[in-house]
Amino acid sequence: MTRCSSSLPGHGEAVGSDGVASEAEPDGDTASDARFGVAWSRFKAGESAETVAAVEEFLRRHSGDERSGELSFLAAEAQRTAGAFDAALAWFDTAHQRERA
Repeated sequence: MTRCSSSLPGHGEAVGSDGVASEAEPDGDTASDARFGVAWSRFKAGESAETVAAVEEFLRRHSGDERSGELSFLAAEAQRTAGAFDAALAWFDTAHQRERA
């Protein structure tokens, strides 16, 4: 696969030998920053389920990131505003544990 040029570092399209383009995965700090931004954007848009999914993706790919506690708290708030109080409590606990680590 080859990479098409892009104005953003770490972004572009991967093009297979068949000439079909597919979205390339961002890498390094760019990827964690992008996923962090997606989670916050979903939260600000009031999209609770999408916020939690974005946080889970961030934590799966960047578990050691120093912002993981903040995003866990964000998922808790998203669950709370959606009325999913048991899930919110679990996320608040996760946030607390991550902040203490």
